[in-house]
Amino acid sequence: MLNYVIRRLLTVPLSLVIVLGVIFAVLRLTGDPVEIYLGITRTPEQVDLLRLQLHLDSPVLVQFGYYLLDVLKGDFGRSLQFSAPAMTIVLHRLAMTGELMVTALAVSLVLGILGGILAAVYKDRTADFIISGLAVAGQSMPSFWLGILLVQIFALNLHWLPTSGTGDLRHLILPSITLAAFVVPNFILITRTSVLETMQELYVVAARAKGLSRSRVLFRHILPNALNPIVSFLGLQVGRLVGGSIITETIFAWPGVGRLLIGSIFQRDVPVVIAGVFMISIVVIAVNLLVEITLAFTDPRIRLD
Repeated sequence: MLNYVIRRLLTVPLSLVIVLGVIFAVLRLTGDPVEIYLGITRTPEQVDLLRLQLHLDSPVLVQFGYYLLDVLKGDFGRSLQFSAPAMTIVLHRLAMTGELMVTALAVSLVLGILGGILAAVYKDRTADFIISGLAVAGQSMPSFWLGILLVQIFALNLHWLPTSGTGDLRHLILPSITLAAFVVPNFILITRTSVLETMQELYVVAARAKGLSRSRVLFRHILPNALNPIVSFLGLQVGRLVGGSIITETIFAWPGVGRLLIGSIFQRDVPVVIAGVFMISIVVIAVNLLVEITLAFTDPRIRLD
């Protein structure tokens, strides 16, 4: 397993270079960097100096090489909005996004797995129809609409929870529920499918034939073998949660990386956009590697040699 982890870690720089290459190309297509960094009061001397500093007088590939060298040094430039190092600002906001995503992911796993198990155990019964129907409806529900609806009901009408911002635990409830609702339906459906497929295995039939109770068959034989698709699916949902967090943070004024990126895009704060996307890429890659290692531990059939 150690050899596999080392091989995967060696591919991480290549993935990050590809991400940086895409960012570099997109930012070059959006306009002249000089127009972004300097205002309308710029002088010809300032323009010439900035072009020299950004190596804009060199070919594009050479510019990208200098760009990678700066990234290797940890230099993503200074934010145009905050007049501070871009990576410092992103790291400060990353903790808030992590808090929101971890809470939402925990809620998603609990509700999704429990809902999927109930739907599978009571297959073709009322509970199955209700849970599966809610899951399908949840997949069609835009997160921005759900967030606004929750604010209207629980904040403005009932006055139970704050509308936005940060503070105590009450501020985290509505954003985490909104973000969790983004992926809960998928967890319900995949858990239901995985449990139903495992129920048809011969070892489950043999366990029932021995007279074991339904609960023991479920928790000792079915669930441990039905977890692999759920764990695999978990890695794929991290990227969706990142995308959903951008909308959720904007709705609830949550000071995370998602809201920072939206504001930076509108302000054309290029260094912050680059640093934010770079850190998000690292998080997604790390989580997917962790999921693969977890699968190897939970399923002896998987070998990572």
